[in-house]
Amino acid sequence: MQRLKNIKAFSLLELIVVITLIGIMLLVTYAPYSYYQTKAKVRMTIKDVAQSIYEARNMAINWYNEGSWSISVGLFFDVDTTPNTITFFSFPYSYTGTQIIPQDNGIIKIIKKEEFPSWVQVKDIGWYKKWLLFFQAISWDWSYFYWENTPEKKEFEEDYIAIKIAYGDSSSNNLSWIVKYYTPTNIVDY
Repeated sequence: MQRLKNIKAFSLLELIVVITLIGIMLLVTYAPYSYYQTKAKVRMTIKDVAQSIYEARNMAINWYNEGSWSISVGLFFDVDTTPNTITFFSFPYSYTGTQIIPQDNGIIKIIKKEEFPSWVQVKDIGWYKKWLLFFQAISWDWSYFYWENTPEKKEFEEDYIAIKIAYGDSSSNNLSWIVKYYTPTNIVDY
């Protein structure tokens, strides 16, 4: 009888050791997989941001037609309100200066919104939180506007715009990247 109790106790101990080893093996194999999967998702978002910039510019250049007139296209980033959304706006091709605002008002319309997974966010763009990349139809001119803490927009005239994209609140170099949009050449580098 005593021998039977020893065998049962030994079998239970073996079972606990086997379950613990399987758990450790699962954890060791899943952790790197999860990390690289997250990294790949952030890289896909970076490619989507670059594609959105090219798409907005091409829509204006190739005369995206909404109704009977060609339109200018604006790509709007609002990091404070919607850090995982890019909004495409249509503007009449004749709009300039103060008429260019990212606001759906009947004449200025939202063409579409590009949404990314909620855990991948645009952290900042050129050190500011609100941006409008504006591509003029007909003339093919482009302008870049940003807003600080005032409702008045300012024109950006530097050589590139840095768009920082990260996984959640990560500041790790592995889970955050900077996409550079070179304004003189309209090239996106990431």
